[in-house]
Amino acid sequence: MGFTFCNSTILAQCSSTISSFPYHEDFEAGQGNWTTGGNNNDWAYGTPAKNIITGAASGSKCWIVGNLTGSFYNFGENSWLMSPCYDFSTLTNPMISFSIFWETERRYDGASFQYSVNGGNTWQTLGSTNSNNNCNGQNWFNYAGMTALGLDGWSGTKLPSNGGCNGTGGSDGWVTAKHILTGLAGQSNVRFRFVFGAGTTCNNYNGIAIDDITISEAPTNTSNFIFACTSNNTVSFTNTSSICASNFVWNFGDPSSPSNTSNAENPSHTFTAPGTYNVSLTVSFPGNIVVTKTNPIIVLNVNTVVAKPINCYGDSTGAVAALVTGGNGNYNYSWNTTPVQTTYTASHIKQGSYTVTESATNACTTTATIKKTQPETINAAIEIEEEKRK
Repeated sequence: MGFTFCNSTILAQCSSTISSFPYHEDFEAGQGNWTTGGNNNDWAYGTPAKNIITGAASGSKCWIVGNLTGSFYNFGENSWLMSPCYDFSTLTNPMISFSIFWETERRYDGASFQYSVNGGNTWQTLGSTNSNNNCNGQNWFNYAGMTALGLDGWSGTKLPSNGGCNGTGGSDGWVTAKHILTGLAGQSNVRFRFVFGAGTTCNNYNGIAIDDITISEAPTNTSNFIFACTSNNTVSFTNTSSICASNFVWNFGDPSSPSNTSNAENPSHTFTAPGTYNVSLTVSFPGNIVVTKTNPIIVLNVNTVVAKPINCYGDSTGAVAALVTGGNGNYNYSWNTTPVQTTYTASHIKQGSYTVTESATNACTTTATIKKTQPETINAAIEIEEEKRK
C-alpha cells in the first residue's frame, strides 16, 4: 500500500534561507541543516559501515536510511530527509545534483525526491522515470510506481531475488543523480526532501544513502561543432554542443550543392569548389530552446608552378611557387626544403620533387607537389692540333 506524507506548519517554517549559489553540501562539517522526520524514521547521519554501503561518497560523512550499521530498515517506514530553504530569485535555469546509493527490496521499498515552493506546505515529485530519456535527468528514478510510496523513485538491490523478496536493480555503488529544476527559477521559498517508504516484510537491506548535494545554474545551452578535412573538398563535422542538444539542422553554406543541408548529428559534406563557407548548426534543447552556431570553413586549393628555372646542371638557382585559391590571402606555407621555407615561393633549389603544405585559420590543410628539372650536361671535346714544324 502507499503512504501519505503529512505536512505541518512547523515543518514549513524556515529558520534560515540560502541565497548564495552554487550551493554544495558534503556533510563533512555537520548535518548541513538537513532534518529528518516521519513515521518509523531511521535516517542517520555519520559514517556508514554496512556490508554493501561501506562509506560515504566523498569524505566520511553522509545521510543514510536504516542507521549506520546493519542491514535493516524499519517496517512500515514512511520517513523523509528535508533540506533547508533556498531563495532562487537570482537563478535562471537551476539544477540539482547529488550522490545516491540505493540498496532496497526492488519494487516495494525505495526513495523518491520532491520539491516545495512554499517552504514545505505542499510537495511535488521532481521528474519521473522518463527524465533520463528526455535529457532532463541523469540516474533519475529507476522504478515507476514503487509500492510503498506510490511514486516513481529509486528501488532495487545488487542481490538476486531470494524467496519472496525481489532482487536486482540496485545502484551497486554511489552514482551521481542530476535533474533540471524546471519551473523553480525565481522562486524565493524552495525546499527539497528525499522521501523513503518500506513495507512490512523483506526489509533486510542496507537502505538509501545521500551525499554531495549541489545546486547551481545548469550549463548554458550552446551549439557548437568541430571539423576535420578527410579528402579534397570533403569535410567531416562533429557536434560538440552542450548536453541535451537534439534535432540537428546543418546548413553548409554551399547552395550549389544538392546536399547543402543535413539532419545527421555528425555529417560530412563535399564542397563544390574552393572558397569560404559559413557553416551553421541549429540544435534544440528541452523547453523549446533553439540555438544556432555559425563558423566559417575555408576550403583551399593549391597549385605549384615554376617561378625560376635552374640555370645550369647541378646548381641551386631554381625557384617554385604556390598559387592558392579559396581563402582570404592569410596563408601559411611550408615547403619540404632543407631548411624549411615558409613563403609562397621556395628559392635556391636544385633538381628534385618539392611539396608545399598550405594552411590557414578555419581552413582545410592542402598540399601540392612539383618536380623541378635541370638542364642536361654539356660535353665539349677540344682538339688541339699542334703544327708540325718542318
